[in-house]
Amino acid sequence: MGISDQQENENAVFIKSLKETTCIEGNTVTLQCIVSGSKYIAEWLKNDEEILYGRKSRQECFSDIIDGIHVQVYKLVISESTDEDSGTYTLQLGSKTSSCVLSITERRPSLIKLRKYQEELAEIAVTGQNTIICVGTNAGKTYVAYHIIEDHLIKYPEGKVVFINKTNVLLEQQYSRACKVFKDLNFQGKIYKWDASLEGECEPFPSIVRRVTLFFCTPKSLCNHLDEKSKNNIPMDLFTLVVLDECHHVVRRNPFNEIMNYYRRHKFESKSSITPQVLGLTASPGTNKADDGFSAVQHLKCLMANMDVSKLSVVRKHEQELLHYSSTPTKVKIRSTERLHDPVEGILFKAIKNVESVFTNRKVTSFLMQDSFETNTLLSALESPPLVKTEKRYVQWICETKRKTESVMLKDADVPRLIHICLRHLELYVECLEMNSLLEIENVTELLTDAYGLFSYESQQASTIQEREIIEALKDVTTRLREIRHGVEGNPDVNEIINTLLQEYELLKEDSRFLVFVKTRACAKALAKRLPACLKATHLTGGTKSKDKAGLHIDEQLEVMGRFREGEHLCIVATSVACEGLDIPQCNLMIRYKFRVDEISSYQMRGRIRDKGGREVILASSEDFERETKNILRQYYMKNAIEQVIDLDLTAHIAIAERGIYASEVQGRLLQQRQADSKTIGAFTVNCKFCGKPITDGQFIRHIKRKIFIVYDKTILTRIRREPLKKITKFDTIKKTERVFGNICGHSWGVILVYQQCDFLAISKDKVNFFDKYSKDLVKFKKWPEFPYRIDEVSDEEVQRYLSQ
Repeated sequence: MGISDQQENENAVFIKSLKETTCIEGNTVTLQCIVSGSKYIAEWLKNDEEILYGRKSRQECFSDIIDGIHVQVYKLVISESTDEDSGTYTLQLGSKTSSCVLSITERRPSLIKLRKYQEELAEIAVTGQNTIICVGTNAGKTYVAYHIIEDHLIKYPEGKVVFINKTNVLLEQQYSRACKVFKDLNFQGKIYKWDASLEGECEPFPSIVRRVTLFFCTPKSLCNHLDEKSKNNIPMDLFTLVVLDECHHVVRRNPFNEIMNYYRRHKFESKSSITPQVLGLTASPGTNKADDGFSAVQHLKCLMANMDVSKLSVVRKHEQELLHYSSTPTKVKIRSTERLHDPVEGILFKAIKNVESVFTNRKVTSFLMQDSFETNTLLSALESPPLVKTEKRYVQWICETKRKTESVMLKDADVPRLIHICLRHLELYVECLEMNSLLEIENVTELLTDAYGLFSYESQQASTIQEREIIEALKDVTTRLREIRHGVEGNPDVNEIINTLLQEYELLKEDSRFLVFVKTRACAKALAKRLPACLKATHLTGGTKSKDKAGLHIDEQLEVMGRFREGEHLCIVATSVACEGLDIPQCNLMIRYKFRVDEISSYQMRGRIRDKGGREVILASSEDFERETKNILRQYYMKNAIEQVIDLDLTAHIAIAERGIYASEVQGRLLQQRQADSKTIGAFTVNCKFCGKPITDGQFIRHIKRKIFIVYDKTILTRIRREPLKKITKFDTIKKTERVFGNICGHSWGVILVYQQCDFLAISKDKVNFFDKYSKDLVKFKKWPEFPYRIDEVSDEEVQRYLSQ
């Protein structure tokens, strides 16, 4: 309120003077005194200089009655206080004054009490510099990150943090922790975890990001919305801090590195001089399969350049404290044992030999004798299959020969289809050999039975007697295995796993927490069923495959983890989905069963053992142990590389390297654009991968958001058979409802997607092939951006026309 210039100040009596005040930076501070009598002319001073009022500070004055006395209350309000606001403040009423000292203290993170070694890990990041926190598993990297986030938001109250993690199950774990740590933010609705499956049904991505403070998502979700072509695009500088968990993935064309690609574009192309701070977290930066220390150092420098990091955050001063809180499990090696007598293997080898004999029959040979490069190449491959069927080389030969067969699909209606189905049967029998080496005969027969169901449907449309005979032979193999199943020796390796688990269980009983790592989903599901009931075992697998292939949805994965922590499951048989980041504090035994991994996964799997005195058991072949020896050597190179790099001043090196990376990416984008501009529309056909039957012409192919490729021709729906999916899934306003098979050939082509109320056939790249319309050559490419023909996005007008047909 204004104060009249005619008022007399000399009679002012201070009932309550200004008091010395201490305030934490960022808070609003109010200096107040109470004066008796009427209103007076007031002047506020700081360090004897008149205060200029504005958004930062303002004065207030109002009348009040205290104990029957009319008084005036004078206030000075300072918003968002900083250290610069510290000083001596004076309220002057004529010749009467009242003064106090205001001290603004630095606001420090207080939500998490860090240990000394954790404070050391946070030192670089809290200064605002980019860094990678390199420390072993179970050291509390996530809580160090939350401390850094709190510090960042104290310094930048309007800041915005994005926390990136590879999988949804890890993201849910970190999000749940954050909600407990940042209770105020959570109460205000300022923490959010993005679910891509709800896009189109929830608030738009940009709107959510702009209204929250701490945002969790996968790297691919963020990349999709950093893309300037996205309808819901956001700029990189919307964030002030980017946290990349498991940042050893920031390499090559990984989505993690794609995020940094957008970071570099913003840094070098934007007029804004502000770039978000980058914080990486990893237990093992890796070596990129280095064979010496120098290569390991080069890989680490490359990772740092990708992340614009010139300093690593490691523990040196408080290493003893870190060791006190860390656990080093005892490593136990158990050599794999083969069955003394294995009739299953003999039956499968005989089945493989019978299938391979088809390649030499007269009809196949006659076709392959055509004078063309493709048929000659295929003939050469079929004449020389590898002799050892259990080695990786045989699987590679099958894959390569299938591709060669697909290149000649249009040359004949019957023979290429016959060769292709023979190769698919060989794949099945090799998979059965692996299942037999890992588990029991029951698991092999289950695998064969499931496959026979698919192949028997295809045989109804078979074009040759030989194809039907191959499928009948599969039935005979399955029947033979069922007949002998009771007389086959159990797998000694499975018995070894069971004995190891039971011995540990006898010591710990209900406090037992065991992890068994295996390679495949099918093996995880089958082995979990095989384990004794007292272990209450279950399987934990990724969610990219359908449920009937042992894939688990994100909600099911989280449920399994919750039950494991609570003791409802004492043992989990898992694929690599449980390798990184999962918090399993009580885990006291980990078994890696015939699962070859690199040095990073080896280190991460060992890190799942959190209990002191825990054991790491590796059950493997001699060849696998040689691989593990290489992993240990590379982990040694990795540790030494970190020790070398932290003592170097890499500022200039990283700046130059980052410029080089950016220049290379610019050239790549220009090349990609030139290739896109030179593409022609529709000069190709789409054919069944398994038999070459035509599906549609290239002119009818469209894409949805460059992710999904559909057939824009409603007549295709009359040429397919539909089979409902066990679970309808949703993503980006699209529903996946049914599997699709060709009416004529019986082979799988893709799925039905419901988009804007229309049923579209979405073709699966793994189940169709593309041929040049004129040369009839197979179109070879690995990813859709490399496809040499132009495909347009389906427009809203086209959708409406399709709907009205």
